[in-house]
Amino acid sequence: MNTRIVSRVGLGLALTLLLAAPAVAQQPAAPGATGASGAVIPDNKGDINFNYAYMRITAKKSGVWNSYNAGWQFSGAKRLARGISLMASFGGYIGENIDSIDERVKQTPAKYYLYQGGVRFSSKNNALASGKRMMFKPFAEVLYGGANDNAVQMNHFSAMTVGGGVDLQIANKMSIRVQAGMPMFFFFGPVHLGTQFQVGFVIPFHKN
Repeated sequence: MNTRIVSRVGLGLALTLLLAAPAVAQQPAAPGATGASGAVIPDNKGDINFNYAYMRITAKKSGVWNSYNAGWQFSGAKRLARGISLMASFGGYIGENIDSIDERVKQTPAKYYLYQGGVRFSSKNNALASGKRMMFKPFAEVLYGGANDNAVQMNHFSAMTVGGGVDLQIANKMSIRVQAGMPMFFFFGPVHLGTQFQVGFVIPFHKN
């Protein structure tokens, strides 16, 4: 597969989604629902999220995987329409020491940095038709951006991630997020494929 073609397709997909978002945003906003106690269950207008993250990466068809166990991921989202949010994400991952004949380099942990933006699709509001709180709120997202590692010579490349997960809404002002993704890294040479798992907490911002 030509990595330049794949990279351009990913960029085109991201731009198409972003350009379509203003038109979709003209849809009416989701109303807040009233629970059994009479309290209003507000809808989200955005959120910030901090996760512990784990990632594995392999060069396509190589069969060799590199694991990054100590990772973190920070993201922020702003809702554009019912069920559609614009988001940005930044993460850092630390793996095993780099294998090198240079002992100074060999003691350096392998690191990955990932910075992307894209679109998240989720359920439209925080309440069920019955008026009760929606405890499990699923979502899917498509991200495109860049990444770099700290190999002997720093590598910079394009990155695209397709993933999703679920928010466990434990309160109006707090949720627990569990998600997974499939990052793809494009640069000279074979496409690098990955698997990514994250768990953390979400602080939502509600509509007035």
